[in-house]
Amino acid sequence: MPLNSIGQPTNIFSSISDAGNTVTQQTALRLSAVYATIRNISEDVAKLPIGVFKQDPDGDKHELTIEESKVAYLLKVRPMRGLIPFDLISSLLSQAILKGNAYAYIIRDAYYQPIGLKLIAPESVTIWVSQDDTITYQVLGNNFLGYWMEEGFYSSDDIIHLKGLSVDSIAGIPLLVYLSNVYGGAMASQDFANSFYKNGTNLGGTLTVEGTLDEPAYKRLSDSIRNWAGARNSGHTPILEGGTKYNPITINAEQAQVLDSRKYSVVEIARVLRIPLHKIQDLDKATFSNIEEQNIDYIVDTLQPWITKIEMEFKSKLLTEQQQKDHYININVSELLRGNQQARAAFWHTLLTDGVVSINEVRSAENLNRVEGGDSLYKPLNMAIIGEDGQLIPPPRVESTNTTDPTKTPEPKAATKN
Repeated sequence: MPLNSIGQPTNIFSSISDAGNTVTQQTALRLSAVYATIRNISEDVAKLPIGVFKQDPDGDKHELTIEESKVAYLLKVRPMRGLIPFDLISSLLSQAILKGNAYAYIIRDAYYQPIGLKLIAPESVTIWVSQDDTITYQVLGNNFLGYWMEEGFYSSDDIIHLKGLSVDSIAGIPLLVYLSNVYGGAMASQDFANSFYKNGTNLGGTLTVEGTLDEPAYKRLSDSIRNWAGARNSGHTPILEGGTKYNPITINAEQAQVLDSRKYSVVEIARVLRIPLHKIQDLDKATFSNIEEQNIDYIVDTLQPWITKIEMEFKSKLLTEQQQKDHYININVSELLRGNQQARAAFWHTLLTDGVVSINEVRSAENLNRVEGGDSLYKPLNMAIIGEDGQLIPPPRVESTNTTDPTKTPEPKAATKN
């Protein structure tokens, strides 16, 4: 049977929230917090350098050029006609975050080498699991981004599948469905705020007249009120006739909890999508002293899981079993840590000078090749051991290898002519 994370077809991508509105990809993206989150995560990962690396038997690593590897060409130059690598990765991530699953078909040549990647709409894919746990993808029709794909069944070896949160490891959970109340509540709050400012009269009060107005007078007063209403007319002074009295009512958007409910919605969306508030321009609790640390948390906790998924999925599907033994795909996050290079340098310098790591271990962690003589550990010469009595124990004396008798005066060297 076709399965996803909860045993339902994977093409359910809309839901009605408790607020009564329908949540789809298009309506969710109208929320600024959702749009900013999807854009930040997808573009921040897509802009990072990606490459295919090979590890030699001696441990050295070097990146393969686009001439040496067809996979490197796909990931660095052009996945397919009309598609650049940035758009490929950002589209995969956007679909995976919003809909729980993102797919791309691997186009291969006669030698089974990847020569192209074609995006597939998640709505058109159904996942089938056989009794022997073989996973097959059924494409029921696809016209995503203008790319046509023939309907049929495809092996999992030929489908890039990037999953969001999953409880069965087969498919990701579509957040648009199961978190519809979070999105729906935010949408309802936004619609209410827009309606409040559009239709509310900024005079905020009632009008009192003596007696009963005839039809022309009532219509004239009503038309005048409509001219006062709306945020654009804030500050206008009305003209009241015939002893009409204005009675103000002290109510505003904040007292009606419109702004508070919208702020709560932003926090809920950030919590669900695991993004720091300052990344979506909510700086209420941010300071200059903690923004840098929050950026590191953003890379480690938000981006790194997606990066790891992409690296593993690409390696599993784009490289042969033989290549997977000594090849790997790496997305370099150092571009995002440029602002913290000084801290990184201090960290490695401390470990290096304390003899914890060697030069080659540092270079390997920074994705650099080993150097000759770089496996030695170094310790400062001006350090001593503290004994149990609190006294310093001098370092052991190094015996000289000089065989010359120190009691004898060296023979003077013969003078040489210039």
